[in-house]
Amino acid sequence: MAATIAIIAVAGCGVSERSLVPSATKVDFGNVAVGGSTSQLVTLTNMGKVNVSIAKVSASGKGFSVSGGSNVVLAPSQAVTVSVGFNPAASGKATGTLSVSSDALSGSAVSIALSGSGEAASGKHSVALSWQPSSQAIGYFIYRSAKGNGALSKLNPTLNESTSFTDSTVASGETYQYVVTSVNSSNVESTASNQIAVTIPSP
Repeated sequence: MAATIAIIAVAGCGVSERSLVPSATKVDFGNVAVGGSTSQLVTLTNMGKVNVSIAKVSASGKGFSVSGGSNVVLAPSQAVTVSVGFNPAASGKATGTLSVSSDALSGSAVSIALSGSGEAASGKHSVALSWQPSSQAIGYFIYRSAKGNGALSKLNPTLNESTSFTDSTVASGETYQYVVTSVNSSNVESTASNQIAVTIPSP
């Protein structure tokens, strides 16, 4: 007796994997003098297997802002860096959210918690920095971190062409760490200089 073999055909379509991964799930700016500003960088990386389209990157919350990243298409393993800023207009703690809308994960938004504190500037203190010129440098970036917050924030959004810089957005009683990088004519940024720590006197 001949055996009967049933053949079942299964058809389907593959699901494109999209995954947008931020370099941080929260950004804390620490204490920033009222009227001053600081920024930190967040990198968004496409960890999936197909292109990811980022429609909009936005920041909510008083004093928070963001630049870059909107209307960008990332190929697999490609990344884009956005600059998140904090410019407190009043004393006290502030919170916000960095939102990234894309077609990754069925269109769900990536959310990053933002926080910082505005501190009334004493008007009496500032930090004066100076350094030796670097050969072939066309300018410099100055970075600062606050005590208890190891993340470095860029203090100057555009290149500083001199070999000195004054930080007047410091808060009394706070300790800050500073580093400097140089940029050459090919827009290549060097590694950071040695770190120095400065403690601001209390009023």
